[in-house]
Amino acid sequence: MQASMTPALQWIDWIGSALGLLGAYLLAFRMPASRYGWISFFAANLAYIVMAHQLGVMGLFAQQMGFLGSSAIGIYRHFIAKPVASPDAQFSHASWAISSRLAGLASLPPASRARQLTQLVDEARALHEAASASGACPAAALGQDPEAAVATQCEGSRA
Repeated sequence: MQASMTPALQWIDWIGSALGLLGAYLLAFRMPASRYGWISFFAANLAYIVMAHQLGVMGLFAQQMGFLGSSAIGIYRHFIAKPVASPDAQFSHASWAISSRLAGLASLPPASRARQLTQLVDEARALHEAASASGACPAAALGQDPEAAVATQCEGSRA
């Protein structure tokens, strides 16, 4: 196939290859700039669509059209759509605040410590109930390791 390619198609081939590799490495590194990998993939897909059409390689053309669609979804998800926090994430900050306040109880006088502890237990109970009602994993909301919680007591609640 390489012999029948014009110099312009050879450039398109190399540009598509470079953009595809750039997109793959951007996504692989999982860093703030990783989302730009979808744009790189989109451009690489366009390059290969042009090349496949010019060469009459319909299998590659069809594949790149499919990849172009997945790249468009990636661009939409990472640049256009608003992120949606999972129910577990919504409660993690509240559980961290309760844990931090719990750690500070040791420095309080005994009477204040008892009053604060009662208040924290009530807040933890309310957080647990709110997490259960929202579909979040209560164990994750109360500061347990979410993956361990999902594997144990939250497995049935997510079905």
